[in-house]
Amino acid sequence: MMSLMSSLPPPSPSASPALLTWLNTTLTKVGHKGSSASGWTQAAIQALELEPLQTEASFRQFYRVVGPDTSVVLMNSPPDKERNTAFVSIAQALSAADICVPEVLAHDEPAGWLLLSDLGHTHFIDLYRQGDHARCLQHALLTLERLAPVRHPAIEPYTLARLSDELDIFTEWLVLRACNLKLPEQAFAAARERLLANASDQSQVCVHRDFHCKNLLLIDNPATRHTPEPAQETGVLDFQDALIGPNGYDLASLLHDCYWRFDDRTIDTVVDQVTGVTRKSIDLLAVQRQLKAIGIFTRLALRDNKTSHLQHIEPVLERLIALCRQYQELNALGTWLHQSLRQPALQWIDSMARPL
Repeated sequence: MMSLMSSLPPPSPSASPALLTWLNTTLTKVGHKGSSASGWTQAAIQALELEPLQTEASFRQFYRVVGPDTSVVLMNSPPDKERNTAFVSIAQALSAADICVPEVLAHDEPAGWLLLSDLGHTHFIDLYRQGDHARCLQHALLTLERLAPVRHPAIEPYTLARLSDELDIFTEWLVLRACNLKLPEQAFAAARERLLANASDQSQVCVHRDFHCKNLLLIDNPATRHTPEPAQETGVLDFQDALIGPNGYDLASLLHDCYWRFDDRTIDTVVDQVTGVTRKSIDLLAVQRQLKAIGIFTRLALRDNKTSHLQHIEPVLERLIALCRQYQELNALGTWLHQSLRQPALQWIDSMARPL
């Protein structure tokens, strides 16, 4: 009988022989439980294929495990670097709130290996590219309604201190380390104060914190999957960092997405459907998020030697500048970003992307 190890190509460092052995053993066990992993017979295990999946800003590695009639997802997540326990706990809490997240089928906690149900291939960004954003946004709003009241001990408060610290990621990594510039203290302090005040003024709900087009999928509702016209809903990934925070935070993530740009009319139309937020409150939360995101993208390149997100810094920076210059209290920061930071940042990006 051909073993799993002999049926796969030579393992990469992230798909070690030990991990593949665990996968073989685990599929044999869960395949008989009647769960979403059922169908993994020994014959299916022998015929499986491993497809590496694109990862975002983390240390995790993902593989789609494809059999003749089914698939699951294998996650290799270093427990010293990732919040695996929170992932499992919050997955259960979100599932109980009728939010479609991957089912955790098996978890080797010491090794950081998880076997998950597969939510499919259709990410929001794929549908946006096809011009199908309106349907996605409506499904996302329904998911945010379900997410807001979720509470769990693993979901901690999103404190103002934490929001403030996230702004410092931008100043430390892009302004100081990448561009070697002096921060305009007065303008940044005024912006920080206004952004934190905007966050504190909002009601507190459960927020995903990365509610964007690469973490959201459009999937068939499992209960109606085999009907002639299955109902569709939002599948949600990468939720382990959820916190209790500002009501509009995830809406800002959705509408001011780092990987997609919506026009003002679309943003206004969606904001008008949500209670307790205004266009300005969403825009200011987006400024906080974009500052943090640019800092994280820069840190990935400088500290972690991951250049995958360099391409996103320029478009996010351009949108950040435009948002800041729309509001008087952020105009000084927006002017400095445009006049003093933009060109050094682009030069740094170019130097990092250029082959040695």
